[in-house]
Amino acid sequence: MSFLTDLQKCINTKAEIIGKNRNFLIEPKTNTKLSLTTSSSYLLYDFELVKPRLYPFFAETENVKGLNSIADYVIFSEFNDKLWAVVVELKNGGGNPNAQIWGTTLFIDYLVKSVNRQCSKAYKVEHRAIAHSKFKRPPTQLKLKPKHNITQAYGDVIELVNYLK
Repeated sequence: MSFLTDLQKCINTKAEIIGKNRNFLIEPKTNTKLSLTTSSSYLLYDFELVKPRLYPFFAETENVKGLNSIADYVIFSEFNDKLWAVVVELKNGGGNPNAQIWGTTLFIDYLVKSVNRQCSKAYKVEHRAIAHSKFKRPPTQLKLKPKHNITQAYGDVIELVNYLK
């Protein structure tokens, strides 16, 4: 069994993007639609699709800003004999993606540990993150935390293998 197969067995199917839609990353709020191209095998997830919400055990409050933050997409991939988790946050030029990326990275670690426990495996994933902006020069400079392996991206196409290094 591969990691992707084991992962599919363990994750809520409501979050998986399948069919033609798995070739696009869409953010309706910003009217952003990116093409996702790759030569690697991958699974695409949008955890915002899990209703009523992904973290039902956290309080619904603004008192703890960012507690329920989740990035727009997570791409799990197998490439060059490594397992990858790529977090993608689509921004409208401004805003800081760190809370969404950091929260999603912690969630990914939990998912991988849960898959390992359930499938009696010892999978390890490499983390990457993409903060995509509609504009080549965002109105406010993104303050990215390097420890999150965040790359800022522009344009209409994300070639996944470029981020798996």
